[in-house]
Amino acid sequence: MNDTKVHDNDAIICGRVAEIGPVALYGVNGKSKRVVVLETASKWPQTIPTEFHGKAQDLVAELAVDDVVQVLCHVNGRRWNDKVFLTLFAYDVNLLAHGKQMQAQAAAPKQDTPAAPAVPPASQDTPQEDDQLPF
Repeated sequence: MNDTKVHDNDAIICGRVAEIGPVALYGVNGKSKRVVVLETASKWPQTIPTEFHGKAQDLVAELAVDDVVQVLCHVNGRRWNDKVFLTLFAYDVNLLAHGKQMQAQAAAPKQDTPAAPAVPPASQDTPQEDDQLPF
């Protein structure tokens, strides 16, 4: 993140980019936004939509599905027709890992620990040493 200050109604959400929506126009003035859906990797995984408005949409160009990111958002709530709505307005993104890197690590063959050298079985021709063990 670019030394962005966090305020009282801000949230930091970490997760994997599950979906990047197209640019959507809304309102009478033709404003635009993009929705990026994150999936968290917590005990109870969550699917969280974040909205990028105005210049913040430029940050979405750097993202790809399966990237692991940290998103800084303004938490915005409002009432409309006796209902309460919540929106997360994203304004900064920190890329933690590229999705391609994560896939490559998962697909990479696991390196097994080297096998212990084989011990040849005791020959009938060689006398056994008494090792003084009770078993």
